[in-house]
Amino acid sequence: MKRPVVTVVPGGSATARGASARSLRELDDLGHDLRTVTVHALVSTEEDLGAVLDAVMRGATVSVEMAVGPAVEAAFLDELRRVADVRRAEPATLHPTTVALLGLLAEGATVEDAARSLRLSTGSAHRRLAEARRVLGVATTAEAVLACTAGGRVAPSP
Repeated sequence: MKRPVVTVVPGGSATARGASARSLRELDDLGHDLRTVTVHALVSTEEDLGAVLDAVMRGATVSVEMAVGPAVEAAFLDELRRVADVRRAEPATLHPTTVALLGLLAEGATVEDAARSLRLSTGSAHRRLAEARRVLGVATTAEAVLACTAGGRVAPSP
């Protein structure tokens, strides 16, 4: 059986933002086998640590943002390494034009209007957005915008 994967994302990452290990406990309704489930969790308490470990033991692929002290994090990651492949995600790097594009979208511009403002073709704008989704590990452009605004890369104008 393939080992589950746990990815530790940088603090402030939107990949885990908005989720908590409490949502992991809601996975009980899905049964014991979670090999087809991917979970994003912000871990800040011992209860959260236990919920993440339980999901991993049940086969879930998990990305976690650690909001605990370094000693607790180190001990927890050692425990996880016994049952899963643990990886550290590198901070996402986006081209300044892509960040500007996401910023315009955060302000409510359409992709076409944002592209025009940045003197990009619509096709180039869509390619930049696809790359942003890939780099940020999200599925939608809205999630990419949220990831940039929550991560402090983009501050929408008032």
